Amino acid sequence: MRIHLPNCPFQNKLLIIMILVMSSACTHHLTPALGSKSTQGRLIPAVSSIEPTVNEKTQTKTNLYKPTAVDETMPYDVDGKVYHPLEKADGFQQEGIASWYGDPFHGKATSNKEVYNMHSLTAAHKTLPFNSRVQVTNLDNGKAVTVRINDRGPFVGDRVIDLSYKAAQLLGMAERGTAPVRVAVLESGAAQKPVVTPASASGQVQYSIQLGLFQNRDAAELLSRQYEGEVRNVDRDGGHWYQVLVGGSPLYEDAIRLREKLRGQGREDAFIIRNWQPGPAALNN
Repeated sequence: MRIHLPNCPFQNKLLIIMILVMSSACTHHLTPALGSKSTQGRLIPAVSSIEPTVNEKTQTKTNLYKPTAVDETMPYDVDGKVYHPLEKADGFQQEGIASWYGDPFHGKATSNKEVYNMHSLTAAHKTLPFNSRVQVTNLDNGKAVTVRINDRGPFVGDRVIDLSYKAAQLLGMAERGTAPVRVAVLESGAAQKPVVTPASASGQVQYSIQLGLFQNRDAAELLSRQYEGEVRNVDRDGGHWYQVLVGGSPLYEDAIRLREKLRGQGREDAFIIRNWQPGPAALNN
C-alpha cells in the first residue's frame, strides 16, 4: 500500500503508521469471485452484499440491501469475459464439450464453499444456480449421469461443464478427458441473492470497488481520502467494521475498468461488490 504522509511532526507520522499497522492486522482478506490463474478457473465466492449502513448524523439506514452470506447472482469476470449466473434454470438445456477435474482441487473449497470431493457426483458450470440437479449425457456412447452443481467453470475453450472424476468415470470419458455432451436441468436450484426493501424503490443497483475492510475507522478514513472514496459501516460476524468503497456504476463493465485501473496503481486487493444506492427520497427519510 502506498500512503502519502502529509507534512506533520514526527510524532503524528508515527501515530498514522501505528494506526495502519494495527488495522491491517484486523482486516479481513476477501477474495473476489474472479477465478484463479489456473486453466481450470476455480472460483472463490465474494462477499458482495453488506449490512445496512447507518448515517451517523441522521441515524437512518442508507444501504437497503438485506445481507446474505453469498450473492449467488453476482456477475463475475474471468479472462476478460463477464458471466451472469442464473437465478433459476428450469428447462435449461445445452450441448457442448464436457471435461473433468480432480487433483489438485480435491479437498479444496468450491465456489459455493463446499469441500470438493472428486468421488462425489458434482460438477462446475459457469451460470447454472448452485444445487441444480443436472443430467449429463455422453453423446458418443449414450451413457448418462445426474450431477449437482456446486462450482463455477470450466473456463477453457468451448467446454460447457466440468465434471467430478466419479461422474466422468460413469460417462466413460475419464481416460479420454473430454466428450461431447448434452446438459439438461432436472431440478433447478434457487440462487441466493440480496433483497431490496420497499422503501428503496427510488434507488438502483450499482457496482463499486472495495479497497479495504477495517476495524479502525481512522485507517478506513485515511484510505478513503487517498482515493476519494467513501466509508460505510458494516456489521459482520457480530463485529463492527468500516468498508472503503470507490466509484459506483449500474454497469459491471464500468466497475471492471475501475478495478483494473486501481490494481494498476498498486491496489491488487481491489475487487467488485454489488450494493444498493438509494435515490434522494430514500436518503432524506
